Amino acid sequence: MNYLAHGHRHLDDPWFVAGTALPDWLAASDRRSRLRPERIRDDGPLARGVQQHVEDDAWFHATEAFQRSEVELTALVKSVHADEPRQRSWFFGHILVELLLDAWLMEQDSTLLDRYFDALDEVAADRVVSQAEPWLTQPPSRLHAFIDLFRTHRFLDGYRTDEGLLARLNGVAGRVGLPTLVPATLPLLSEARRLVYDRAPELLTR
Repeated sequence: MNYLAHGHRHLDDPWFVAGTALPDWLAASDRRSRLRPERIRDDGPLARGVQQHVEDDAWFHATEAFQRSEVELTALVKSVHADEPRQRSWFFGHILVELLLDAWLMEQDSTLLDRYFDALDEVAADRVVSQAEPWLTQPPSRLHAFIDLFRTHRFLDGYRTDEGLLARLNGVAGRVGLPTLVPATLPLLSEARRLVYDRAPELLTR
């Protein structure tokens, strides 16, 4: 799951929403500062949001619908990157399911993205960092700045178009040290989008 899929049901509780986003914020900003859920000792909304994220991922990634979608989207990516290691295609197949599920949620509710960021605007980044630090393997050096960047640039809006989605995918590739996807990937994203949109209710049903 990605940001909106984790948080869209909890927009009345901004700190809970921030908790659902925190593991992904850390993955994008401070990969060496790893979250250890077993270190969480409080039951405040930020902590409960993190725990919800962990539970969501455990359920979601184990479903037949996700695993089938991941295989199919991995094959699409590999069809234009046949000379690349399988791991690269699998990585993009995996995150494509999650990003496109967020895009589907935005399509179902045109106000969702604004309401999501309105909720996050209620949260102080410095307090997120101070509350989360005991749960991490080391203090985060870039988390505060990334939260501000995330709220300012609203990267999720790029998922709405195939061109924006390709740019977001290549941004992730750059962060994790993978080669970017070639332009020939772009026509395949429409097929990937249709597949995930058709399957979205199944993907989101527990």
